[in-house]
Amino acid sequence: MAQQILSIVSTVFGVCAFTFFLIGCIGFSSTQTTIKHIAWITIDDNGFEVWFGLAKLYYQVNGQDGLTAYNNCGSDYCDDCEKDGLSAFGLLIVSTVFALVSAALSGALSASFSAGLQMGNIAASFASASLALIGFGLFMGNCYSK
Repeated sequence: MAQQILSIVSTVFGVCAFTFFLIGCIGFSSTQTTIKHIAWITIDDNGFEVWFGLAKLYYQVNGQDGLTAYNNCGSDYCDDCEKDGLSAFGLLIVSTVFALVSAALSGALSASFSAGLQMGNIAASFASASLALIGFGLFMGNCYSK
């Protein structure tokens, strides 16, 4: 019984991770409302507001706004943000898949225990978490610091 409860809890965590990573992937959007609502980085400095997505940034200054793709940006930080945004997006897609696999394996484990399924679940969970941390670290570490 305790094994089933742990498997159900693991399933819930896997579904939450899947949802969280999926929202992170939506940050690759190119529409300004999506970037504004699901920004990876935000800046608010006395009427100058910027929302950074994985592919573009959206800004508002004194009532005027604009959307700039990193590959069309003239600033130094844009090259790093473009490269790291693509990497983070790719890693989050893979993390999302592994989180879904982990949730499915946990669901299967709640029905009946299997050492093979348990090892697969551990591997999928570890891969999902590791790739997501690398993706977050890449984008947030380089783009945010610029």
